[in-house]
Amino acid sequence: SLSPWYYPSKNDPVKYSLNDIAEIARQRAEGLFADRYALQAVRAMTSLKQYQEIIDYWGDIEKSIPEGFLRQMILSYVAGAHIHLGDIEQGQTYFKMANDIKGLLECDQRYREGMSRIEKMEILYENYPDCPDFRLKIWNILGEIEPDRNWTEDWRWEWDGQREEITQLAKLCDRVLNENTIADKALWAYNATYIAHLQGDDKKADQYLKTAEKTVKDQELADAVKAMRVFIDAQICPYDKAYEQKLFTQLRWFQDMIEHHLDERKHNKYYDAEDYYDLYDLNSSISFYYWNDAMRCILLGTVCPKMLEVGKTTLALQLANMASYSWLNLTTDMESYRRNSPFNYYDYSNHFASMMDKLSANDLIAYLDIAQKPRTDFQRFLNAHSFIGNDYLKEIIGTHCLREMRYAEAENYLSQVAPDYFIRTNVYIEGCLKYDPFNLKMRPWSHSVDAKLYFAKTMNRLEKDIAAAKDPNQKALMMIDFGIGMRNSFDKCWALTQYGQGNVFSDWYEEDDVQSLDRKSGSAGMPRP
Repeated sequence: SLSPWYYPSKNDPVKYSLNDIAEIARQRAEGLFADRYALQAVRAMTSLKQYQEIIDYWGDIEKSIPEGFLRQMILSYVAGAHIHLGDIEQGQTYFKMANDIKGLLECDQRYREGMSRIEKMEILYENYPDCPDFRLKIWNILGEIEPDRNWTEDWRWEWDGQREEITQLAKLCDRVLNENTIADKALWAYNATYIAHLQGDDKKADQYLKTAEKTVKDQELADAVKAMRVFIDAQICPYDKAYEQKLFTQLRWFQDMIEHHLDERKHNKYYDAEDYYDLYDLNSSISFYYWNDAMRCILLGTVCPKMLEVGKTTLALQLANMASYSWLNLTTDMESYRRNSPFNYYDYSNHFASMMDKLSANDLIAYLDIAQKPRTDFQRFLNAHSFIGNDYLKEIIGTHCLREMRYAEAENYLSQVAPDYFIRTNVYIEGCLKYDPFNLKMRPWSHSVDAKLYFAKTMNRLEKDIAAAKDPNQKALMMIDFGIGMRNSFDKCWALTQYGQGNVFSDWYEEDDVQSLDRKSGSAGMPRP
């Protein structure tokens, strides 16, 4: 079409030369749209190579152009004008004012295409030591080596491929910290902290972090430094009573930050309780919310494994519970989700459930005691931000007792679970409890609804009757029934004693390898916004 409303035609009356455009834009560069017209003016003058005119024009209008992105774009053209006239130093000054990193780098004779990111950062540091872009540039580099937080992937650091780059970045951090420049020392010390941790030197990381704590100025970085302190303390502190008290204070701060920064966008976008994938994202440590994710990384990846190592199993469970439910308690009606969703994708597949799945019934019974009757302020705080469900916990304990063939105790705990709770568990919904464990041919039975409790009662009764039986034939028949039930409860009727063969993700860590928690939990994700 030759319509002047779409594309310019040969006879289009609305047609100007660059000189006309520059002149009209210069005349109108005032008032509300001053910055827009000024930008068009310097663009036209740049095309006309009127470099001195650009510099003179900027001197006339500088005070009338408001701060903002358009002003920065104009400053880049002013910088370019100075460069074309041979005034490199003045051009660099304007490129800094415009925060035009590419323009500033190209002013340096050492700059060349194909330079590494660290080489570019070194040049940028020398020319613009307080460049605000350093924060994002460094964090992007460090973020690339972290594992994807996905249960289907092999959790490992992408470290080897970037080892040289990270080593170079560490040297640059040291250089900045040792030189008396206007660089943001806290930022470089903060990142040096994490690099030292990656390199396995947490004592050195602690020293860098102390520098960051002394020099930090802006609140965003101050908060990130404080989160890093929680992370580094978890690496270097002995897990004694003093550390527990310190951790209590740190977690109260973390919870305040989670609640303070929470907004409806994060709630609505990621936590519709009816949506499986939203909940599964949290289960995979992909929460997309810095404060929650940082707390989970520290607790699940470092603190919980170490608590287990030193035998503080109950506290480890409390911490894993808080890490798994703290944000959900704030953002999601989980009770409605549990009652109304066709399948519970979260309660039996999060890190808390996975930890319980690997521990003994005695460990869980000890935890239940603290969950129901907390004795310290720390325990009460952890319970307040956890999921303390009577049916949930006692069903799991009863299942563990069945697994450990403690049938009297299994009957005791399972009898305290509400009857309607059993039919809302995934193993029931999936039909995993519909077969009679006492029948060799695995026929369906009428106890699917109360399968675990009925099985516990039957095995408990058989066990007692076998012990009391006088008739050897009668005793042998009961032993056959007992043996069939016991064998099937670990084979065809596995759902009576475990969750791991169902539609849950309970492989939290390898048995006898508690350190692999670092791989499986998203642990070492660097605490940073």
